[in-house]
Amino acid sequence: RSALLVAGLVGLGRLDAEAAGRLSGRHGLRLGHRSNWTRMIDQAAGFGQSGTVLLLAGTGLQAASFVDVPPAHVYHAVAALKGTGLEFTARMIAAEALART
Repeated sequence: RSALLVAGLVGLGRLDAEAAGRLSGRHGLRLGHRSNWTRMIDQAAGFGQSGTVLLLAGTGLQAASFVDVPPAHVYHAVAALKGTGLEFTARMIAAEALART
C-alpha cells in the first residue's frame, strides 16, 4: 500500500523525485521499473496525446485488484494523465489505488 501511496504522490508532483528515489530504494518499491508500457505512456504524454494516455492508463492498470498493479504503472499513469491536462482523473486513480488496497 505504501508503494501505491508514494507512486501516486510522485505522479501528482506532491513528492519530489529525490525523496521518491530514497523511499523506493529503501523499501523496494520499484518506481523506476521500465517496460514497453511505461515507455509508450511516457511518449504519448510527451506528445500531449491525452486520449492515448487515457487508453494506455486503462490497460496498464488492469488487474484483479490494485494489489496486483505494479507501483511503477500507477506512477506513470498518474504522471501522464496529469501531464496531459487530465489532473482530476489522475487524482481519482491515485485515490482509488489507496482506497482499494
